[in-house]
Amino acid sequence: MERPTSKRKEREKEARREAILDAAARVLSVKSYYEATLDEIASEAELAKGTLYNYYKDKPALFFSLMRRGFDLFQRHVSEAIVGGGPLKDLVYRTLKNSLCHMAECKYMLRVIISAGAHLSEDNQQELAEMIRDELELAAGKLAEAFAVQPETENLPESDRLTGAKMLFASARQIHIRLATSLDNQLQEEEIENYTRLLVRALTTEKPE
Repeated sequence: MERPTSKRKEREKEARREAILDAAARVLSVKSYYEATLDEIASEAELAKGTLYNYYKDKPALFFSLMRRGFDLFQRHVSEAIVGGGPLKDLVYRTLKNSLCHMAECKYMLRVIISAGAHLSEDNQQELAEMIRDELELAAGKLAEAFAVQPETENLPESDRLTGAKMLFASARQIHIRLATSLDNQLQEEEIENYTRLLVRALTTEKPE
């Protein structure tokens, strides 16, 4: 039987790990991968640098753990959008909206992924590319399956449903980049509605023979 003290220590360890990732997210929200240091992240987490090394051996290890947490959150956002039910336009709207919410919550991800590229080893660059590809494929696959049970898109070929799903996530990224510096929520809402209308039209205009 596991001792209560062991469980408490494990909870404390996990809480400290999350605190380090939270601190890294804050630092990397304002600095590039190259500029950010483990000293700064440890200080932001209110920990000694040596303590941080007990959890992450180097900056790439911390970086990949942070990316993994961000992608896990992205997958939860996508899953929540899919289970909402309703017509196709609602599914598309919710998925776009949730994807943008994720990008706002994890605003460090895109800028750090771009800035990290030139400073990671070749093996780590490959690992990062595979992680991004796999996560986008997973999300697109979930959405394509949701399209398969929608009356408007259930007869689309599987390849078209998957392409439509990828188009949606590309659209979300484009909206995010365009409006990243805007505080106008109304403008963002208009963008989401416009992309929703166009994506639904693209998915439903051409019917397979």
